[in-house]
Parts: sequence; C-alpha cells; structure tokens
Amino acid sequence: MRRFQFGVLVSMLGLAACGGNGSNDGTNNPAAPMTYTLWQNQAGTMPAARAFEAGPFSLPTTGTVTYTITNRSSTSPDHWDISIIPASELSFFENGQSYRGYAPFANVSTQSGSASVPAGSYTIGIVCRNILEDCQFSLDGTMTY
Repeated sequence: MRRFQFGVLVSMLGLAACGGNGSNDGTNNPAAPMTYTLWQNQAGTMPAARAFEAGPFSLPTTGTVTYTITNRSSTSPDHWDISIIPASELSFFENGQSYRGYAPFANVSTQSGSASVPAGSYTIGIVCRNILEDCQFSLDGTMTY
C-alpha cells in the first residue's frame, strides 16, 4: 500500500498561557481548554485504493480530536475509510493490516468524527475506496485540550 502524506503546522502560541493556575484571580481554577487548528480546508487527492496520512500531530494531555472530510469530486461521490490513528497502530495501517483507531468510519463520503484521545502522537488515516477514480477531498481538523 503506497503512502501519501501532508504535514501539519500547528500554532502553539497559546501554550505559554497554559502554565500557572489558569486564572488571574489567585484561585486554582484550571485554564479553559484551548482549540488548535490542525487543518483548515486542506485539499488532497489520492489514487484509488491507496492510503493517505494527515499528520502526525501530538497531544500533550488527554484531549478531543475532531475532523471533517468533505468530498470534492465533481463526477461522483468518492468513498473512503477514515480514522484517528495512534502512532502505535500506524505501521498496521501503512501495511494494510487491521488497526485500532478513534472515530473510525468505513466506506463513507463527506463525514465528521470526534473522539477523546489520551496524550500521544496521532495521524488521520484515510483509505480511498474508489475502484478507478482518484479520491478528491478537503480536510478540516482541530484538537482541544
């Protein structure tokens, strides 16, 4: 299975605000979770029956990862499998084997998914289920912690 990737640029400017007690009033109230954009309308194309990886990205603590994949095909709906894949399962995904992921969906077109995941490194794994035509999509994703 051939692998295609695009990188993730995550702005971590807000991380400095995560230290301390989380408030300005001298209490020990925890800081409100911050949301970071992983991808925003990131266009992608992958050959039929091939895999694509969006990432990797890391969460320093338990958080929520949310994604939306949107069909961009102008001829017919494209179909894919999609999941949030932990680094420990990535080699299984890359070799076309069974793997465990979060918020998995099989043989879907436009789809949103969200899951609470533990601290660690992840990627969004996408497998194009088209037989002949390339899959064309756009990907949005955030992580909140």
